[in-house]
Amino acid sequence: MRTAIADWKPVDKELEPNALRVVRSTSNHLVVAGPGAGKTELLAQRACFLLETNSCRVPRRILALCFKRDAARALRERVVLRCGPEAGRRFVSKTYDSFVKGMIDRLSSALPEEYRPSKPYRLVLSDADLRKEIDRALRTHAQGTDRRGFVSTNTVKQIFYTLPKKPFPLEASPTDAGSVLLLHVWAQLLAAKEGSALNFRLLTRLAEYLFATSTALRRALHATYSHVFLDEFQDTTGIQYDLVRGLFGGSQ
Repeated sequence: MRTAIADWKPVDKELEPNALRVVRSTSNHLVVAGPGAGKTELLAQRACFLLETNSCRVPRRILALCFKRDAARALRERVVLRCGPEAGRRFVSKTYDSFVKGMIDRLSSALPEEYRPSKPYRLVLSDADLRKEIDRALRTHAQGTDRRGFVSTNTVKQIFYTLPKKPFPLEASPTDAGSVLLLHVWAQLLAAKEGSALNFRLLTRLAEYLFATSTALRRALHATYSHVFLDEFQDTTGIQYDLVRGLFGGSQ
């Protein structure tokens, strides 16, 4: 049952005045507080306010992005506890990694062919294993090895850190050997015989590019989610921020 905005009150908890203003607000807020200050409870109450007053209009949802699975699960459980399972079904709480993996698993066919991973692809969780994949890719390019056929450890390290820093699409200049090599390594990772070799940073860049190339997908995403919560915003990486800005920047 819908509650009028003027009649809404926090569920099972009293909130201090500043927290209550944030919960009932119609604008964006950055909440700064120390450990144990009640940020999770504030997010849960904010979700309840939006759902119970229909400020998040049925059937739209709220998306919460967290760093850890435990945090995502705890936040969702608290929302369900505060406003019930029916309203709680419209609160989606995921880790960044789970969110981008789900997008790529379902929608990768919409990516341009040169950025479309194999089905299935290989999720490379170990940095050392991805460096091995990069080393293997470099061995297939004339500029990837020295005169003795060895791959420089520094080159592997540089590509490992540089590749996910660059938003897709990658651009290569004939006069820039580094950009040519980077594009070659990406193509080799994508076309690996055992399946495309990707880590979560590369998946995040692919998800960002997926929505950058499809207005229809962005519209569908905005139609699905009316509000987005970013848990532990101060820890958001540059790649994750690019993703959120690309998916939801400029929306209301």
